[in-house]
Amino acid sequence: MSLEKRFRPHQFIKFGFIVFVMAAVLALLNWMPTLIQQHRLQRFGSIDEVRKELHISKIYLPTYIPEGLNLAWPPSEVYAQDTPFAACIMQFSFRGRKETELVIQQAAADAPYRLEPAIRIRKRDAGNTITVKDRKALFVRGVCDREVPCCQLTWDEGGTIITLTGKIPAREIVRIAASMLPEK
Repeated sequence: MSLEKRFRPHQFIKFGFIVFVMAAVLALLNWMPTLIQQHRLQRFGSIDEVRKELHISKIYLPTYIPEGLNLAWPPSEVYAQDTPFAACIMQFSFRGRKETELVIQQAAADAPYRLEPAIRIRKRDAGNTITVKDRKALFVRGVCDREVPCCQLTWDEGGTIITLTGKIPAREIVRIAASMLPEK
């Protein structure tokens, strides 16, 4: 057998090309999870950090936090995402305690699914429509875990669904909600 038959340059080039393509595909597959994870609900250190890193046009913040309830400001936990839809969740606890007492959740009205808040109402009444600063809102009283009374207030603010769920008095939920809204 001659040297020419054993060493075929075109086969060597084909083999090198196949190895290169496989390495490129593997590198792409290795990179994709980091791209996907950037757009999932993730924890942030503050609302300012959310505004800096994500492209959420408006985050509604309360200007009233009831002093008598001892709720801590800033929120104890902040979660947000900008895709597949914009959403921001702020969780508040009482000072010196870790348990979440109030959740303020904001999500795009056209979101394909609903994010579950950290406070879940297990038993609820039918709900009533109330007015908060000229907006129609659904107010629901209920019972949360450990038979603790809680309530929820939800409304659409220009394409953003805002929901407050808390183990705090109903009048305080309404006052906090009102403090989040600009005048119409």
